[in-house]
Amino acid sequence: MSYCLIQDSILALELTDLGNNLLAVDPLFIDVTNNNYQLSDGSPCIDKGFNDITELPEFDLAGNPRIVGSSIDIGAYEFQGAGR
Repeated sequence: MSYCLIQDSILALELTDLGNNLLAVDPLFIDVTNNNYQLSDGSPCIDKGFNDITELPEFDLAGNPRIVGSSIDIGAYEFQGAGR
Protein backbone atom coordinates (compact mmCIF):
# COMPACT_ATOMS: atom_id res chain seq x y z
CA MET A 1 0.00 0.00 0.00
CA SER A 2 1.04 3.58 -0.51
CA TYR A 3 -0.45 7.06 -0.25
CA CYS A 4 -3.26 5.97 2.07
CA LEU A 5 -4.78 7.03 5.34
CA ILE A 6 -5.15 4.32 7.96
CA GLN A 7 -7.84 5.08 10.53
CA ASP A 8 -6.21 3.46 13.54
CA SER A 9 -3.06 4.88 15.05
CA ILE A 10 -1.11 1.67 14.51
CA LEU A 11 -0.63 0.10 11.09
CA ALA A 12 -1.87 -3.47 10.87
CA LEU A 13 0.93 -6.04 10.75
CA GLU A 14 -0.21 -7.31 7.35
CA LEU A 15 0.22 -3.86 5.75
CA THR A 16 3.49 -2.80 4.20
CA ASP A 17 4.26 0.89 3.77
CA LEU A 18 5.88 1.13 0.34
CA GLY A 19 7.53 4.50 0.74
CA ASN A 20 6.81 5.87 4.19
CA ASN A 21 3.64 7.59 2.95
CA LEU A 22 0.90 5.82 4.89
CA LEU A 23 -0.71 8.18 7.35
CA ALA A 24 -1.97 6.78 10.65
CA VAL A 25 -3.39 10.02 12.01
CA ASP A 26 -6.70 11.83 12.38
CA PRO A 27 -7.60 13.07 8.85
CA LEU A 28 -9.52 16.04 10.32
CA PHE A 29 -12.73 15.43 8.40
CA ILE A 30 -15.25 18.28 8.64
CA ASP A 31 -18.07 16.35 10.37
CA VAL A 32 -17.93 12.55 10.61
CA THR A 33 -21.10 12.44 12.74
CA ASN A 34 -23.08 13.86 9.83
CA ASN A 35 -21.16 11.92 7.13
CA ASN A 36 -19.19 14.92 5.87
CA TYR A 37 -15.82 13.39 5.00
CA GLN A 38 -14.41 16.45 3.30
CA LEU A 39 -11.03 17.57 4.63
CA SER A 40 -10.85 20.52 6.98
CA ASP A 41 -8.10 23.14 7.00
CA GLY A 42 -4.92 21.64 8.43
CA SER A 43 -5.73 18.04 7.47
CA PRO A 44 -2.59 15.89 7.12
CA CYS A 45 -4.14 14.43 3.93
CA ILE A 46 -3.86 17.71 1.98
CA ASP A 47 -1.31 17.53 -0.85
CA LYS A 48 -0.11 14.07 0.29
CA GLY A 49 -1.31 11.99 -2.68
CA PHE A 50 0.46 10.86 -5.83
CA ASN A 51 -0.40 12.71 -9.06
CA ASP A 52 1.17 10.29 -11.52
CA ILE A 53 -1.49 7.59 -11.52
CA THR A 54 -3.30 6.45 -14.62
CA GLU A 55 -6.89 7.50 -15.16
CA LEU A 56 -6.92 10.17 -12.46
CA PRO A 57 -10.44 11.62 -12.42
CA GLU A 58 -10.75 15.28 -13.37
CA PHE A 59 -13.13 15.97 -10.47
CA ASP A 60 -13.52 14.81 -6.87
CA LEU A 61 -16.66 13.27 -5.37
CA ALA A 62 -18.23 16.73 -4.89
CA GLY A 63 -17.54 17.77 -8.49
CA ASN A 64 -14.61 20.05 -7.65
CA PRO A 65 -11.26 19.97 -9.48
CA ARG A 66 -9.33 16.86 -8.43
CA ILE A 67 -5.98 18.58 -7.96
CA VAL A 68 -5.85 21.89 -6.11
CA GLY A 69 -2.47 22.87 -4.73
CA SER A 70 0.84 21.12 -5.27
CA SER A 71 -0.45 17.54 -5.21
CA ILE A 72 -3.65 15.51 -5.06
CA ASP A 73 -5.16 15.06 -1.60
CA ILE A 74 -5.63 11.65 -0.02
CA GLY A 75 -9.34 10.84 0.04
CA ALA A 76 -12.43 11.26 -2.11
CA TYR A 77 -12.58 15.04 -1.71
CA GLU A 78 -10.00 17.62 -2.72
CA PHE A 79 -9.58 20.37 -0.13
CA GLN A 80 -10.88 23.61 -1.67
CA GLY A 81 -10.05 25.95 1.22
CA ALA A 82 -8.74 29.48 1.01
CA GLY A 83 -5.09 30.06 0.35
CA ARG A 84 -4.65 27.17 -2.07
